[in-house]
Amino acid sequence: MQKFRKICILLAFFGLSVGAKAQVVDSGICGANLTWELTGSGSNLTLTISGTGAMTNYQYEYPWHSQRAIIKTLVMENGIITITRGAFGGLTGITEITIPESVTSISGFAFANCSI
Repeated sequence: MQKFRKICILLAFFGLSVGAKAQVVDSGICGANLTWELTGSGSNLTLTISGTGAMTNYQYEYPWHSQRAIIKTLVMENGIITITRGAFGGLTGITEITIPESVTSISGFAFANCSI
């Protein structure tokens, strides 16, 4: 009986973790046809930019600015064509960046003061 109980507990735990989606911390719009989403928890966040077209030009403070020190991963999905000035400046905790082949223009200071 004990063995059966342990197996049920393990199966329940495994079932919950397999389909779990990352927790959405914040999200919004960052271009006419682009959205952004912060997922994760604690000091390990992923910033994902999705959609098509050009990003909004952020010269000073972008929407994810307050979380910049704990964003570890930046994922830009295919369809984004420009990365604008200051868009990701100051991401001091960043360890991984994915830029799709669709990007044709990266403005100056787009990644200023990043740790990577």
